[in-house]
Amino acid sequence: MISEVAAVLAPVLVMAAIGYAWRLTGAPFDMPFVTRIIMYVAGPCLVFTSLSRLTLPLSQFWGMVGAMIVVTLGVAAVSAALIKILGLPLRSFLPALTLGNTGNLGLPLCLFAFGEEGLGLAVAVYVTNSLLQFTFVPLLHTRVSVVRTLFSTPMLYGAALGLAVLIADVHVPVWLANTLSALGDLLIPLMLMALGNTIGSLKAPKPKAQCRRPCSAICSRRTTSATPTTSRASCWCRRCSARSRCRSSCRTRCGSRAEACGCCAA
Repeated sequence: MISEVAAVLAPVLVMAAIGYAWRLTGAPFDMPFVTRIIMYVAGPCLVFTSLSRLTLPLSQFWGMVGAMIVVTLGVAAVSAALIKILGLPLRSFLPALTLGNTGNLGLPLCLFAFGEEGLGLAVAVYVTNSLLQFTFVPLLHTRVSVVRTLFSTPMLYGAALGLAVLIADVHVPVWLANTLSALGDLLIPLMLMALGNTIGSLKAPKPKAQCRRPCSAICSRRTTSATPTTSRASCWCRRCSARSRCRSSCRTRCGSRAEACGCCAA
Protein backbone atom coordinates (compact mmCIF):
# COMPACT_ATOMS: atom_id res chain seq x y z
CA MET A 1 0.00 0.00 0.00
CA ILE A 2 2.76 2.41 0.97
CA SER A 3 4.74 1.58 -2.15
CA GLU A 4 1.71 2.28 -4.34
CA VAL A 5 1.15 5.67 -2.70
CA ALA A 6 4.86 6.47 -2.97
CA ALA A 7 4.82 5.58 -6.65
CA VAL A 8 2.14 8.25 -7.16
CA LEU A 9 3.36 11.00 -4.84
CA ALA A 10 7.14 10.63 -5.01
CA PRO A 11 7.56 11.88 -8.62
CA VAL A 12 5.34 14.86 -7.88
CA LEU A 13 7.18 15.77 -4.69
CA VAL A 14 10.63 15.27 -6.19
CA MET A 15 9.96 17.50 -9.20
CA ALA A 16 8.41 20.19 -7.00
CA ALA A 17 11.37 19.91 -4.61
CA ILE A 18 13.77 20.53 -7.51
CA GLY A 19 12.05 23.83 -8.23
CA TYR A 20 12.01 24.69 -4.53
CA ALA A 21 15.74 23.95 -4.12
CA TRP A 22 16.45 25.91 -7.29
CA ARG A 23 14.83 28.95 -5.69
CA LEU A 24 16.80 28.54 -2.48
CA THR A 25 20.11 28.47 -4.35
CA GLY A 26 19.34 31.83 -5.94
CA ALA A 27 20.01 30.52 -9.44
CA PRO A 28 18.06 32.28 -12.24
CA PHE A 29 14.66 30.77 -13.04
CA ASP A 30 12.91 32.63 -15.84
CA MET A 31 9.30 32.19 -14.73
CA PRO A 32 7.76 34.24 -17.60
CA PHE A 33 9.60 32.10 -20.16
CA VAL A 34 8.59 28.85 -18.45
CA THR A 35 4.98 30.04 -18.28
CA ARG A 36 4.96 30.83 -21.99
CA ILE A 37 6.40 27.40 -22.82
CA ILE A 38 3.65 25.79 -20.72
CA MET A 39 0.83 27.88 -22.16
CA TYR A 40 1.82 28.04 -25.83
CA VAL A 41 3.82 24.85 -26.47
CA ALA A 42 3.72 22.05 -23.91
CA GLY A 43 0.10 22.47 -22.81
CA PRO A 44 -1.53 22.38 -26.26
CA CYS A 45 0.72 19.50 -27.33
CA LEU A 46 -0.19 17.40 -24.29
CA VAL A 47 -3.89 18.12 -24.75
CA PHE A 48 -3.75 17.20 -28.44
CA THR A 49 -1.77 14.02 -27.81
CA SER A 50 -3.99 12.87 -24.94
CA LEU A 51 -7.24 13.48 -26.83
CA SER A 52 -6.08 12.07 -30.16
CA ARG A 53 -5.00 8.85 -28.39
CA LEU A 54 -7.98 8.69 -26.07
CA THR A 55 -8.98 5.08 -25.38
CA LEU A 56 -12.02 5.93 -23.27
CA PRO A 57 -15.48 6.24 -24.79
CA LEU A 58 -16.30 9.81 -25.73
CA SER A 59 -19.36 9.63 -23.50
CA GLN A 60 -17.10 9.39 -20.45
CA PHE A 61 -15.02 12.32 -21.67
CA TRP A 62 -18.07 14.55 -22.21
CA GLY A 63 -19.52 13.36 -18.91
CA MET A 64 -16.38 14.58 -17.13
CA VAL A 65 -16.63 17.90 -18.97
CA GLY A 66 -20.27 18.31 -17.90
CA ALA A 67 -19.46 17.36 -14.31
CA MET A 68 -16.68 19.94 -14.21
CA ILE A 69 -19.03 22.65 -15.48
CA VAL A 70 -21.71 21.75 -12.91
CA VAL A 71 -19.17 21.71 -10.05
CA THR A 72 -17.69 25.05 -11.13
CA LEU A 73 -21.10 26.72 -11.34
CA GLY A 74 -22.08 25.32 -7.94
CA VAL A 75 -18.87 26.54 -6.32
CA ALA A 76 -19.35 29.92 -7.99
CA ALA A 77 -22.87 30.25 -6.55
CA VAL A 78 -21.78 29.35 -3.02
CA SER A 79 -18.70 31.60 -3.23
CA ALA A 80 -20.76 34.54 -4.52
CA ALA A 81 -23.16 34.17 -1.59
CA LEU A 82 -20.32 34.10 0.94
CA ILE A 83 -18.60 37.08 -0.68
CA LYS A 84 -21.82 39.06 -0.54
CA ILE A 85 -22.38 38.17 3.12
CA LEU A 86 -18.81 39.18 4.03
CA GLY A 87 -19.02 42.38 1.99
CA LEU A 88 -15.94 41.62 -0.10
CA PRO A 89 -15.37 42.77 -3.71
CA LEU A 90 -16.89 40.21 -6.06
CA ARG A 91 -14.53 40.73 -8.99
CA SER A 92 -11.45 40.18 -6.87
CA PHE A 93 -12.49 37.14 -4.84
CA LEU A 94 -14.93 35.16 -7.01
CA PRO A 95 -12.43 33.90 -9.64
CA ALA A 96 -9.94 32.84 -6.97
CA LEU A 97 -12.58 30.93 -5.01
CA THR A 98 -14.23 29.34 -8.04
CA LEU A 99 -11.44 28.27 -10.40
CA GLY A 100 -8.90 25.87 -8.97
CA ASN A 101 -5.41 24.96 -10.15
CA THR A 102 -6.15 21.67 -11.88
CA GLY A 103 -2.93 21.50 -13.87
CA ASN A 104 0.11 21.58 -11.59
CA LEU A 105 -1.01 18.74 -9.32
CA GLY A 106 -4.11 17.31 -11.00
CA LEU A 107 -2.46 16.15 -14.23
CA PRO A 108 0.59 14.39 -12.73
CA LEU A 109 -1.40 12.76 -9.92
CA CYS A 110 -3.96 11.35 -12.36
CA LEU A 111 -1.20 10.17 -14.69
CA PHE A 112 0.81 8.36 -12.03
CA ALA A 113 -2.25 7.00 -10.22
CA PHE A 114 -4.52 5.96 -13.10
CA GLY A 115 -2.30 5.84 -16.18
CA GLU A 116 -3.17 7.13 -19.62
CA GLU A 117 -6.92 6.68 -19.09
CA GLY A 118 -6.80 8.79 -15.95
CA LEU A 119 -4.73 11.40 -17.76
CA GLY A 120 -7.39 11.56 -20.48
CA LEU A 121 -10.10 12.37 -17.94
CA ALA A 122 -7.77 14.80 -16.16
CA VAL A 123 -7.21 16.57 -19.47
CA ALA A 124 -11.00 16.94 -19.77
CA VAL A 125 -11.05 18.67 -16.37
CA TYR A 126 -7.96 20.74 -17.19
CA VAL A 127 -9.25 21.96 -20.55
CA THR A 128 -12.71 22.75 -19.16
CA ASN A 129 -11.24 24.66 -16.24
CA SER A 130 -8.94 26.61 -18.58
CA LEU A 131 -11.77 27.53 -20.95
CA LEU A 132 -13.98 28.56 -18.04
CA GLN A 133 -11.16 30.70 -16.71
CA PHE A 134 -10.76 32.51 -20.02
CA THR A 135 -14.51 33.12 -20.30
CA PHE A 136 -15.60 33.53 -16.67
CA VAL A 137 -12.96 36.06 -15.68
CA PRO A 138 -13.53 38.41 -18.67
CA LEU A 139 -17.26 38.38 -17.87
CA LEU A 140 -16.44 39.89 -14.48
CA HIS A 141 -14.21 42.49 -16.11
CA THR A 142 -16.31 43.98 -18.87
CA ARG A 143 -13.39 45.79 -20.46
CA VAL A 144 -11.95 42.47 -21.68
CA SER A 145 -13.45 40.77 -24.74
CA VAL A 146 -14.54 37.19 -24.00
CA VAL A 147 -14.31 36.09 -27.64
CA ARG A 148 -10.88 37.59 -28.15
CA THR A 149 -9.55 36.05 -24.94
CA LEU A 150 -11.04 32.64 -25.70
CA PHE A 151 -9.76 32.41 -29.26
CA SER A 152 -6.30 33.57 -28.23
CA THR A 153 -6.02 30.55 -25.92
CA PRO A 154 -3.78 27.86 -27.48
CA MET A 155 -5.39 25.20 -25.26
CA LEU A 156 -8.63 25.56 -27.22
CA TYR A 157 -6.95 24.76 -30.52
CA GLY A 158 -5.12 21.76 -29.06
CA ALA A 159 -8.39 20.36 -27.68
CA ALA A 160 -10.33 21.03 -30.90
CA LEU A 161 -7.69 19.42 -33.12
CA GLY A 162 -7.29 16.44 -30.79
CA LEU A 163 -11.03 15.75 -30.72
CA ALA A 164 -11.25 16.21 -34.48
CA VAL A 165 -8.49 13.65 -35.06
CA LEU A 166 -10.14 11.23 -32.64
CA ILE A 167 -13.65 11.53 -34.08
CA ALA A 168 -12.51 11.44 -37.71
CA ASP A 169 -10.09 8.58 -36.95
CA VAL A 170 -7.25 10.38 -38.72
CA HIS A 171 -3.83 8.72 -38.68
CA VAL A 172 -1.21 11.16 -37.44
CA PRO A 173 2.25 10.63 -39.01
CA VAL A 174 4.66 8.93 -36.65
CA TRP A 175 7.23 11.74 -36.79
CA LEU A 176 4.57 14.35 -35.94
CA ALA A 177 3.03 12.23 -33.18
CA ASN A 178 6.45 11.63 -31.59
CA THR A 179 7.32 15.33 -31.80
CA LEU A 180 4.06 16.45 -30.22
CA SER A 181 4.32 13.75 -27.57
CA ALA A 182 7.86 14.84 -26.62
CA LEU A 183 6.79 18.47 -26.38
CA GLY A 184 3.73 17.54 -24.34
CA ASP A 185 5.89 15.55 -21.93
CA LEU A 186 7.54 18.85 -20.94
CA LEU A 187 4.33 20.09 -19.34
CA ILE A 188 4.22 18.11 -16.09
CA PRO A 189 7.91 18.58 -15.08
CA LEU A 190 7.83 22.28 -15.93
CA MET A 191 4.56 22.82 -14.05
CA LEU A 192 5.81 21.06 -10.93
CA MET A 193 9.20 22.80 -10.93
CA ALA A 194 7.50 26.15 -11.45
CA LEU A 195 5.17 25.33 -8.54
CA GLY A 196 8.11 24.48 -6.28
CA ASN A 197 9.97 27.61 -7.34
CA THR A 198 6.92 29.74 -6.53
CA ILE A 199 6.54 28.10 -3.12
CA GLY A 200 10.20 28.82 -2.42
CA SER A 201 9.60 32.52 -3.04
CA LEU A 202 6.82 32.77 -0.45
CA LYS A 203 7.77 34.39 2.82
CA ALA A 204 5.67 34.76 5.93
CA PRO A 205 5.30 38.41 7.02
CA LYS A 206 7.29 39.28 10.11
CA PRO A 207 5.36 40.78 13.02
CA LYS A 208 5.91 44.49 13.40
CA ALA A 209 7.30 45.36 16.80
CA GLN A 210 6.43 48.46 18.76
CA CYS A 211 8.94 50.87 20.21
CA ARG A 212 9.74 50.61 23.89
CA ARG A 213 9.71 54.40 24.46
CA PRO A 214 6.99 57.00 23.99
CA CYS A 215 6.74 58.41 20.51
CA SER A 216 7.32 61.96 21.75
CA ALA A 217 10.73 60.93 23.07
CA ILE A 218 11.82 59.08 19.93
CA CYS A 219 10.46 60.86 16.84
CA SER A 220 12.56 63.89 16.07
CA ARG A 221 9.72 65.56 14.12
CA ARG A 222 5.98 64.99 13.82
CA THR A 223 3.60 66.09 11.11
CA THR A 224 0.65 68.32 11.78
CA SER A 225 -1.80 65.57 10.84
CA ALA A 226 -1.14 63.41 13.87
CA THR A 227 -4.09 61.38 15.04
CA PRO A 228 -5.04 62.55 18.52
CA THR A 229 -6.62 59.22 19.44
CA THR A 230 -3.36 57.30 19.12
CA SER A 231 -1.69 56.34 22.37
CA ARG A 232 1.47 58.29 23.20
CA ALA A 233 3.10 55.04 24.35
CA SER A 234 3.45 53.80 20.78
CA CYS A 235 5.47 55.31 17.95
CA TRP A 236 3.77 53.25 15.26
CA CYS A 237 2.98 55.66 12.47
CA ARG A 238 -0.76 55.75 12.80
CA ARG A 239 0.23 59.04 14.45
CA CYS A 240 1.79 60.32 11.23
CA SER A 241 0.29 60.73 7.79
CA ALA A 242 3.53 59.86 5.98
CA ARG A 243 5.73 56.83 6.55
CA SER A 244 9.36 57.75 6.10
CA ARG A 245 12.61 56.21 7.21
CA CYS A 246 13.43 56.59 10.88
CA ARG A 247 16.37 58.73 11.85
CA SER A 248 19.41 57.23 13.51
CA SER A 249 18.27 58.42 16.94
CA CYS A 250 15.01 56.51 16.61
CA ARG A 251 16.83 53.44 15.30
CA THR A 252 19.07 53.48 18.35
CA ARG A 253 16.27 53.83 20.87
CA CYS A 254 13.87 51.48 19.17
CA GLY A 255 14.31 47.78 19.85
CA SER A 256 13.50 46.78 16.29
CA ARG A 257 14.19 47.70 12.66
CA ALA A 258 13.58 51.22 11.49
CA GLU A 259 10.84 50.03 9.15
CA ALA A 260 9.07 48.27 12.00
CA CYS A 261 9.50 51.25 14.30
CA GLY A 262 7.61 53.49 11.87
CA CYS A 263 8.76 56.78 13.40
CA CYS A 264 8.20 59.84 11.27
CA ALA A 265 11.25 61.80 10.14
CA ALA A 266 9.55 64.24 7.79
